[in-house]
Amino acid sequence: MNIEDFNQLSKKAELLEKCCGASRWIQEVSSSTPFESEAAFFKTVYDTWFEKCGPTDYLEAFQHHPKIGDIDSLREKFAASKDWAGKEQSGVEAASEECLNALTKANEDYEEKFGFI
Repeated sequence: MNIEDFNQLSKKAELLEKCCGASRWIQEVSSSTPFESEAAFFKTVYDTWFEKCGPTDYLEAFQHHPKIGDIDSLREKFAASKDWAGKEQSGVEAASEECLNALTKANEDYEEKFGFI
């Protein structure tokens, strides 16, 4: 997909949500079209995240992201973005059971300490 294709999409928000689940970010980026270039698109994406979004938006985005190594949640909760997230998670496909258990424990410890993934 190129920037012209993106500009023509009627459901930009749905595509953007696959990248980031923060509602404010999705709304800001999708309402900033049309973009003159890919550079303009990426500048808007970056500026929106770092200048208009804050901790509440970050936490919302985290809730839309599977934990590394949590294949079950990837299959269930994140079915709409499983192809994209699956590529991100591909490093754990060949992981040993011991490694997957360590990832699960680390995820649980982190979430218990900080309250989010």
